[in-house]
Amino acid sequence: MSGAGTPDFFYREAQRLGYVARSAFKLLQIQKQHKLITQGSSVLDLGCAPGAWLQVACQSLGPLKNGGTVVGIDLKKVKVPPLYCDARVRTVCADVMKLPKNQVRALSPRHKGFSVVLSDMCPLVSGITTRDAALSAGVRNAST
Repeated sequence: MSGAGTPDFFYREAQRLGYVARSAFKLLQIQKQHKLITQGSSVLDLGCAPGAWLQVACQSLGPLKNGGTVVGIDLKKVKVPPLYCDARVRTVCADVMKLPKNQVRALSPRHKGFSVVLSDMCPLVSGITTRDAALSAGVRNAST
């Protein structure tokens, strides 16, 4: 959405195409330029809510017969979007910052790890500029 609260072009386009968020276009552009996700890739999406990158990642795997997997982790419970996603996509509700590495690896095919790791995470924000800046920088106990 644009700053004025009116839907912008990318918001409207995401709605028209069935993506759950305009952020899908960020990953589509990255994928177009760099082809990070290939057929058969195992993809980990950190901070996957609301699920637009899950949609693009699954699309990028190609047809279901080509295999591959997409696992999304988020603090929020995320329902796998029905459009563009198939049985290769699943989500986990957890704090990825506190999840042990071996538990993350256990989510991957044959427990060997992921070939692609995506993240569009941001810290939870309060709306208080100085506090949010400190949270973004990773400073604990930021007060205003």
